[in-house]
Amino acid sequence: MRHLVSGAFSLLLVYLFYLSYTFWGVDPALWPDWGGDHPFWRAWAHAAFVLLFITLIISPTAVLWQPAARFLIWRRETGIWFAILASGHAYAILDRWAQWDMAALFGFQYAEEIGSYILLRPEVGIMNIMGMMAAPMIILLALTSFDKSVQLLGISTWKWLHRALIHVIFYIVMVRGILYLFYFFQVTPPDWSPYPSIWFLYVFLGMGLTDATLKTGHS
Repeated sequence: MRHLVSGAFSLLLVYLFYLSYTFWGVDPALWPDWGGDHPFWRAWAHAAFVLLFITLIISPTAVLWQPAARFLIWRRETGIWFAILASGHAYAILDRWAQWDMAALFGFQYAEEIGSYILLRPEVGIMNIMGMMAAPMIILLALTSFDKSVQLLGISTWKWLHRALIHVIFYIVMVRGILYLFYFFQVTPPDWSPYPSIWFLYVFLGMGLTDATLKTGHS
């Protein structure tokens, strides 16, 4: 039952993010040249990040505020659905943007004039490399999110593995998001006028600050 609720909540998040990046006007105002599929793969990514954040903060929140302990039983489901949505984001990037062209995935484009590939979008390559760094860790977390894995690894090893990997993934995604929003696609000189309309920007930064605060309080 918890998987059904978590799945419905996850898909609702994807849908709401997609609406915000299309019909609510955020995406066309910021990235008008990225095409109609851009909101689709971003919706999967941002919904996955919300689930990652929820999975990350449940335990320290329960330590600092006892009533939150009732949500501890949901960590497994939110973690698994984070992995599912992250996989959906990766598939959307490969299928709809790179169209299964590995060179394009790393920012290269074939130039017929010289008969060779050139590095046209290095920022895209860096973003996708960071995603590939997180992917094996996400897969490992998903594969070990079951009782048999706990029995096989032992509870202390299992807890250490999940605690370490989920924090590494979170900080990779945070750095990736900051580069994406503030550096790679910013013009010269910087134009800050579109930023007030990026509502998720404030949520994103708030999530990072919340995690750091809870981690400090928990320790």
